[in-house]
Amino acid sequence: MNSTVATRLLSNRHLLTLSLVLILISGLAAWSSLPRIEDPRITTRNATVITALPGATSERVEALVTKKLEDALREVAEIKTIDSTSRGGISIISLELDDSIDASTNEQIFSEIRDKLADTQGELPPEASKPDLDDKRGAVAYSLMAALSWSGPDKPRMGILDRLAQELSDRLRNLPGTEQVVRFGAAEEEILVTVEPEELAALGMTAQDVAERLSGADAKATAGALYTDAHQIRLEVAGELDTAARIAGVPLAADERGMIALGDIARVSKSLREPPAQMAFADGSRAILIAARTRNAVHLADWASSAREIVERFSAETGGHVAVELVFDQSRYTSARLGELGGNLGAGALVVVLVVFFSMGWRSALIVGAALPLSASLTLFGLDLAGQQIHQMSIFGMIIAIGLLIDNAIVMTDEIRSDRARGLSPAAAADKAVRHLFSPLAASTFTTILGFMPIFLLPGNVGDFVGPIAISVILALAASFAVSMTLIPALAALLIQPSGEAARWWHDGWRSPRLRNLYHAALSFAMQRPLATSAACLILPVAGFLAAGSLGMQFFPAADRDQFEVQVSLAPDAAISRTAQTVLAIEDVIRAQGEVESVTWVVGASSPPVYYNQLRDQDNNPGYARGTVLASDATEAKRLVADLQDRLSDRFPNARVVVREFGQGPPIAAPVSLRLVGPDTEQLRRYGEEIRRQMHDLPQITHTRASVEGGEPKLWLDADEEEAKLAGLTLGEIAAQLQAALDGAIGGRVLEDLQDLPVRVRYSDTERGETARIATLHLVSPSAPGGWIPAHALGELRLRPEPAAITRRN
Repeated sequence: MNSTVATRLLSNRHLLTLSLVLILISGLAAWSSLPRIEDPRITTRNATVITALPGATSERVEALVTKKLEDALREVAEIKTIDSTSRGGISIISLELDDSIDASTNEQIFSEIRDKLADTQGELPPEASKPDLDDKRGAVAYSLMAALSWSGPDKPRMGILDRLAQELSDRLRNLPGTEQVVRFGAAEEEILVTVEPEELAALGMTAQDVAERLSGADAKATAGALYTDAHQIRLEVAGELDTAARIAGVPLAADERGMIALGDIARVSKSLREPPAQMAFADGSRAILIAARTRNAVHLADWASSAREIVERFSAETGGHVAVELVFDQSRYTSARLGELGGNLGAGALVVVLVVFFSMGWRSALIVGAALPLSASLTLFGLDLAGQQIHQMSIFGMIIAIGLLIDNAIVMTDEIRSDRARGLSPAAAADKAVRHLFSPLAASTFTTILGFMPIFLLPGNVGDFVGPIAISVILALAASFAVSMTLIPALAALLIQPSGEAARWWHDGWRSPRLRNLYHAALSFAMQRPLATSAACLILPVAGFLAAGSLGMQFFPAADRDQFEVQVSLAPDAAISRTAQTVLAIEDVIRAQGEVESVTWVVGASSPPVYYNQLRDQDNNPGYARGTVLASDATEAKRLVADLQDRLSDRFPNARVVVREFGQGPPIAAPVSLRLVGPDTEQLRRYGEEIRRQMHDLPQITHTRASVEGGEPKLWLDADEEEAKLAGLTLGEIAAQLQAALDGAIGGRVLEDLQDLPVRVRYSDTERGETARIATLHLVSPSAPGGWIPAHALGELRLRPEPAAITRRN
């Protein structure tokens, strides 16, 4: 059948030309339509469950939230690993699904997980937030990141920046191909009602009471409707909370002087929530980072071009004191990476053609050279049909296949050339070559394909990442065999002519009788001494194995990139403002040491991933920050990483600073990890600290970190329950009053355009910023003289440590 195809193509020149054109056009069409990204997209098998329990200790979070959610999640059979971290006020559970889960089934599993979380929510404390399953934190980098900062002379207007950031986020979200847009360092606006403790205590009210009054005055609910024979008109009660003046006018109580309004005992103002949950910085200025990510089947360069236009138009519209800057564009790295790999592919093809030209002549080189674009076109067409993308792994696979692609074509061309030299006609030479070579070439191609099948069949995230290499090679080999059995015989029989007596080297290739005789003699010598020849063949392999011991070993190499990351960790009790001051000081040192283009930070959480194996695994952690540094080039980035690690560690001894260059492979927290398992948190902490101490004696180790570290200081009110009973209070009521006074209680909401601003009632920063002030806080007591009692009258405030975080695995 194959020989019939080759001979028919040879006899029908129009069919041959049409076949060549169709294959090349299909390859060009596939090249233009295939999505181009930097790295392969890994199927989402990881998700994070985040649940807040404000004010709770890590032990309470573990017992009341994390343990209950883990028990429910273990009922989902497809979950392979459950890792959890319980910190003060928040539970973070990381899930990993089985390797057998693919893109067609993962959403079904995530839906089942959401159902389990919803069923378990009723078992959580009432003050706990709804468990939030975030399945968008997989090993995927963001495609573009913009920074909005305040360039005016006065203090940054974070409220204005936040609203502008929301507008830009909506525009990027509406761009076709956008999968996700996330804001980092966004400000939380609220209406703050700062009450005076003395005035409030004189009225016999707590901050929670004021919040409940405000909620009652916020008439946003429907009040029914007017029903007539002709109309149905909705009815509402006027008086919703809409302005600061309206809130200040809410009546609280009456005395001999008349009605006392909220504004008489409190200050009402629109402000930002303090302290913020996150802070972001761009080149030393407070900013809001907007990170956008594309969907799978999107041509990144086209999407990025449209996104850049949106950012540029938005920047022109804002003007004034708002600076809009593009701080990361993944398409730049994608184009450079694919261009470099494409150059390697072209260089390899050129070398192959030149070798064939010198050894077999220009006609044979032309035929063998034609096999490369034809096979590559069919390979691209196959990748398009298989739903693959163009990225570094698929092109790397095609580079590997270059040498394999032309093997069949060279053998077929040489066979036809020999047959034509013996006088066979073009059709007979093509038919004989195909019949003679079909079985051995099919066997060699199939054997090579089998060699790449283990890579193709790799499961899980590793298979998703390196599997495209095998897919490209297998498709290329199959395409090469198909072309070598059909088009190449027809072209070779058509173009190759028997050489005459006066043939030149460029016609039949370069020949050297002297070298041929030397080669023949060497082969004869080797065949006559098989044992010595076998021993001599082992010299190079053995020497290679011996030399391998002196080479540095690294399974996944570092990425050749002009970016690197800096992770900063302070003590567990560090305030977010202190962490922000530290990272800005670190940035000054970084800029002083080399050529740095830009630096972005996120304090209090993980920064937006700009490389595929960065994780977002830090939430509500005010003592943590991660920054991305853009150097002038990759060489400068590598130099800075080596220089800054020791320099920053010495300069900032109270911070754990880790400077890391980006590298290939799966995400890892550290090159070496140990896991201790046991039921006693305190015992685990002591063992962990001892192991850390021993590790620090090794000169190769820069920093160590234990998931259960030294205790986080915490204030405890050792309340006397009998005294509290005499004051008419329970311990729960004392805790509720302190919670509302210090953290605030929400009482209603104000709508400003599309902004939903909570109304928070709390004491001033002065009252909640000192231990002595907290000790004298007014607790409303129904049986105390004057209606209130200071907190220290019920017990003493003591500072005691507690575990900063508790980690669990399965």
